Amino acid sequence: MTDKKTSEKRINAKEKILLSAEKLFAQNGYESTSVNAIIEHAGVSKGAFYHHFTTKDDLISAIIEFEHQKNPTLPTEHYLPQTPEERFASEISRWFQALDNSKHLLVWMVPLLSHPVMKTKIQEMEPERSKVMAYLEHLLSEIHVTNPKTEAVILYHFFAGLKFELSMNLHLNLLELEQIILNKYLKNQAS
Repeated sequence: MTDKKTSEKRINAKEKILLSAEKLFAQNGYESTSVNAIIEHAGVSKGAFYHHFTTKDDLISAIIEFEHQKNPTLPTEHYLPQTPEERFASEISRWFQALDNSKHLLVWMVPLLSHPVMKTKIQEMEPERSKVMAYLEHLLSEIHVTNPKTEAVILYHFFAGLKFELSMNLHLNLLELEQIILNKYLKNQAS
């Protein structure tokens, strides 16, 4: 029982550090946020920080992984809606929701794209990028979109560009954009 409590405290400390870092990075920027500020905001000891992270740069990878677990790009559930149109709409809605949930990250992450840790993390995620493209192509072919491979590339890069736009304009109307995408790809399905 003691091992479980100690493990939970460590997990809680790590999560507190990640959430505090996210908040402070969004408020002050990555470069302007010190490890001491993160420790103080999280209410953890310096030892707890260094137990989980060697440097502040380690937080970049950890935050990306932490957020990716909360908002995965590929579906993790076995249930997907029955019709191809429902599946497509559900996935597009899920991606827009994930974007909305991660807006606070984009403000400080996008400017860090040239940071060595960020570059490495993006390279590590390359195999997932290919899976996402294949998944998009599959969803689009299921709803009988002409040229699903090309449309998958366009849609993938639309979402990538939307991340840049959100980093500069957090008040972007995502619901309106979601409806535009759904109308574009499902407009012929309703007739």
